[in-house]
Amino acid sequence: MVRRMTTVFASRNIGVAEIQIVIGDIAEQPDMDAVVNSASSKLLSGSGVSAAIFRAAGVELANACGGIAPISVSDAVITPGFLLPNCYIVHCCGPQYKKDSDPQGKLASCYRNTLEIASQNKITALAIPAISTGAYGFPIEEATQICITTIKEESPAFGSLKLIRFVVRDEAIAKVYEHHLLQTVPLPDKAVRVAFDAQQFTLEQFQRIRNGFIGDQDNKWFEYFEEPWLYIYRGSRWVGQCWWFLKFEPSGDGYKMVEAWVDDESLKWSREKYSQFIYQVIDTYLPGGSRNDEPNRIIMDEIASYCVLRRGDVDLVLNSSSISLADMKELGMRLIVLADSLAQSSGR
Repeated sequence: MVRRMTTVFASRNIGVAEIQIVIGDIAEQPDMDAVVNSASSKLLSGSGVSAAIFRAAGVELANACGGIAPISVSDAVITPGFLLPNCYIVHCCGPQYKKDSDPQGKLASCYRNTLEIASQNKITALAIPAISTGAYGFPIEEATQICITTIKEESPAFGSLKLIRFVVRDEAIAKVYEHHLLQTVPLPDKAVRVAFDAQQFTLEQFQRIRNGFIGDQDNKWFEYFEEPWLYIYRGSRWVGQCWWFLKFEPSGDGYKMVEAWVDDESLKWSREKYSQFIYQVIDTYLPGGSRNDEPNRIIMDEIASYCVLRRGDVDLVLNSSSISLADMKELGMRLIVLADSLAQSSGR
């Protein structure tokens, strides 16, 4: 069989993954661990993407799908790839634009569930079609915006994923994807450029920065990397306000921060000097930080905030609100699981 060379229409690094846009056939992506089928709830062969995948995978796919159907709108399930050159097929049922309630929310859930099942199965390279934009009638512009926005929101939780490829049918759709993928968060009109001492990061430290971070409701920080910018939100990515814009570029054997901007609205909240706060953000809020004695994992919830230090100790801070006995028992069980995980990872 002749293998076609993959031509990338556009690409960008978001978090730890490269995001590609490719014009082609979803069933002809041999370098991907898994491909996504834009499936019906009954997991039957349909038209477009679904027909191409079922045709290429062979009759065993229909037999496997019959054993797990039906699925609900937004659900994602996984099967082997069978005769496809891919190990897995992730089947996700997209919403019908004029039939299902809240089609926008359901489409976002499609992508979240697909990314989650890919992470659970240690998939590193995933090819995704334009879900629901065919027979299900979702307008391509609206669907693409939801798709790219969800990818950015979920980037701190990518896990094993290192390559996400959006496979579209023609150049017109590719240009819509390109527009949303390459779009940057604009600097506010009153953004202030911050003077700071240039800080060099090793590749390992920069990898932690690229991972991003999702805080809890008390911490109220959301950070994600979209090359070359690290965006730092007060509040979540979808309802919060971006305060900080930190730009990175390769330098020697690592990376350095070359620009730092802050929204002057943050003056109402921050009592620190801008330059000091930059280092506080990098060293405290980002997992791993740039100092060796900083936490490398931060776990926060409504009951408590605790972080795992590099030496394996757990620093626990209970919230000021009252805690029931049931909540305390639940926290204790989570800490036991965490301790077991640390012991296994350190070989003790």
